[in-house]
Amino acid sequence: MVVVINLMENTLHGQLPTELGLLFNLQNLDLPKNQLTGPIPTELGRLTSLEYLRLCKLATLFSSELDTIISLSSILHFISSTMF
Repeated sequence: MVVVINLMENTLHGQLPTELGLLFNLQNLDLPKNQLTGPIPTELGRLTSLEYLRLCKLATLFSSELDTIISLSSILHFISSTMF
């Protein structure tokens, strides 16, 4: 069972995979300082155990993507440098 993914500073490129939404027990997703682009998959809305999400340095967050994150009642910490 995967509960934490920390891939900080791994020079990841491309989009977040929609398959992340299948990790139902995921509590912590930490992906800052990568070269990720594209939309936040709506499948992340399925992560009802997610408490911490850090996606710093993403290109842009759209309002529909923020709705996906805000809909997660379990989320305690959401950090994105695009919000500052």
